[in-house]
Amino acid sequence: MKKMLFVGLLFSAVFGVFALDTTLIEQEILRLVNKQRVDNSLIPLQQDEQLQNCAREHSADMLANTKLSHVSKGKLPAERVRIASPKLFFGVFENIAYCKGENETEIAETLVNAWMNSEGHKKNILATDTNFTGIGVSAPSADNIYYVTQLMTDSVATLASDIPANVTAGSDVTLKCNFLGSFDKNNLVVFATFPDSEAKFMLEDGKSYYAGCGVITPKWLDDKTFEITIPCKYGTGEYKLYMGKNQQYYPDYVTFSVK
Repeated sequence: MKKMLFVGLLFSAVFGVFALDTTLIEQEILRLVNKQRVDNSLIPLQQDEQLQNCAREHSADMLANTKLSHVSKGKLPAERVRIASPKLFFGVFENIAYCKGENETEIAETLVNAWMNSEGHKKNILATDTNFTGIGVSAPSADNIYYVTQLMTDSVATLASDIPANVTAGSDVTLKCNFLGSFDKNNLVVFATFPDSEAKFMLEDGKSYYAGCGVITPKWLDDKTFEITIPCKYGTGEYKLYMGKNQQYYPDYVTFSVK
């Protein structure tokens, strides 16, 4: 009896030593995803620490609930990325999955192959409008299942300035930004909406105008840095800033209040 108990304890210790390394799984998934992108003449995705932490939290939540879902604690991918990166202007894509495997490579290969054989997941992996990623793998479940999240963003820019607070109506707010886009900087577009939906934002011709919104022209300081100046004379309340490219804007925004 003593020998059998000793063997059981020894087995538990050895099993712990050979537990899979979730960081290695994440790295292998990134390598395989980027191989697919490069093979299709697309830029490889850059790993982003904040996106990775966000992906890991979502995978841990799926593990806790034993359920695949794009909703975590009531929040969709864009909401989760906004919390993780409050100064980022982005579009977001998300792939999720769960998998078993004998080793890190097997799990990564199984997942990426499954994604590439699914039209929607493949479309996300090969999206031309993505440049950054965060991959998170959960701890194993009781039956050795790993939950996986890959967030992919078209990161357009991020604020180098703090999000303004206590802005006075009638003043101007100038914000410095770092350009992150993989597109020509001249195709960057910046858009703002104002609290007063009837306020006229005049265009350069002095005759045409937007109502309750306006296009903000970036002032380039160098190839990777620009400033935007927002006139805060269009009512008190929430001013929302959007960015995109080629005259299209992503729906997520950075906001500040004017009093």
